[in-house]
Amino acid sequence: LLGLWRASALSARGSALLPLTGCPRPESVPCAGGAGGGRTAAVYIVGIKERLLLNTTMQHVVRRLVDDGFHVDVYVSLILNASGAGESISSRSLGRTDPAIEALSDRELQRHIGRAVESAGACLMCMDLPPRPEPLPELPENPGQLQQYPPNSTVDGKRLMNLWMRRERMWNATLRAEEMRQRRYDFLMWSPDSALWVADMARPSEMLKAPYSAETIWVRDCNRYAQLDDHVVMFGRIAAGTMLTLYSGFLQGGLEEDTVNCEDYLAQAVAQAGLFYNETMFEVQPEVDSMLYGDPKNLSLCIYETYWCGGSPARWGLPAEFCEAVQRREEARSTLASLRGTRGKVD
Repeated sequence: LLGLWRASALSARGSALLPLTGCPRPESVPCAGGAGGGRTAAVYIVGIKERLLLNTTMQHVVRRLVDDGFHVDVYVSLILNASGAGESISSRSLGRTDPAIEALSDRELQRHIGRAVESAGACLMCMDLPPRPEPLPELPENPGQLQQYPPNSTVDGKRLMNLWMRRERMWNATLRAEEMRQRRYDFLMWSPDSALWVADMARPSEMLKAPYSAETIWVRDCNRYAQLDDHVVMFGRIAAGTMLTLYSGFLQGGLEEDTVNCEDYLAQAVAQAGLFYNETMFEVQPEVDSMLYGDPKNLSLCIYETYWCGGSPARWGLPAEFCEAVQRREEARSTLASLRGTRGKVD
């Protein structure tokens, strides 16, 4: 009960540590007042511009929510990979940017995403494209937390903090929209920048019929590193106050229990807040991490085996080759070419 009280308190406030930047006031967004008396949903896409694959998220997530009777608001925050402040992309060195957005300026990208969101029947509430990565404050040591990549001393840990920070900025924009409307969102979720949705997500209206749905998160029981899979996370309104304030929570001391990695940290955060989580089948969240690669004039698409549990990829019309195999093949070619070059110099 104490945990639920904490979660409820978090759900009602934003973070004073994160002043809003990049988001217009909700009353200035023309589509912001269209919620009416029906249910509302928020979708967060936070990541790296070069990795953005938008079409299937619009088709199978945003349009699905709209068809299910929700007014849908989309919140987007993208940085350039060149900033080095995004998620780790060491396994993505072969990745190519979607040609539809590669040459777009920030203003053109905002219009492009705005049109995609509008075509799906939703409202682009916030599009944050910071011109440069905001430097993180001095991060606390928090012994025992995120032991695999401590944020105060590792690059990957700092990248994780940057991701959490930008999600929390979107959360603050969410609270401002709720204040304007004088009503709360019913259903919220995040989806990765490089998400490939192979079918419609489950109907959120059915998910919200479950007991304690406001205090529940839904995650896929699929190839978890440890504890809770954080690739796609769906949550009720009270649970949102925990899931979207991980950054400020870490700055304020973190969790009571030791944690190994991000997935473990999320699981402990859910437990400490007294929330419920529901592990779903792949068909509820039919999504996989993906990458464009190859000749820019003839790009190919691969999916990451690490995040796949949908059976045969052919069942979903997907390529049979996984990104990990593409990476190994290209590394082998590079090594062979290097050896041949070295041998030629010796000869």
